[in-house]
Amino acid sequence: MPEASEIKSLFRSIFSDRSFLTGFIMFLPVIILAIIGPIIAPYKHPDAVVGPPGVPPSSHYLLGTTLYGQDVWSQLLFATPATLIIAAMAGAIATAIGVVLGGL
Repeated sequence: MPEASEIKSLFRSIFSDRSFLTGFIMFLPVIILAIIGPIIAPYKHPDAVVGPPGVPPSSHYLLGTTLYGQDVWSQLLFATPATLIIAAMAGAIATAIGVVLGGL
């Protein structure tokens, strides 16, 4: 098991890398939205018809409504966790294929 000083040194070297820090800061809001999105969504069912169809963004509908009258912001908040899971799975599969092909 690594010692606390080794772990601290690892985190210090990771977070001193500007590229990593930039990506981390950009990705952190997406992770936070994926966790709290369904809680803060204005409408609790993303497919519910909540307004007139095709409304542009406004203070009532942050990203407007679809042609079916569904709130786009609620749909985005509910879809974020599934999108992140699919992206992680795609990355894992691509990594596994790359490791196998790279080992040949």
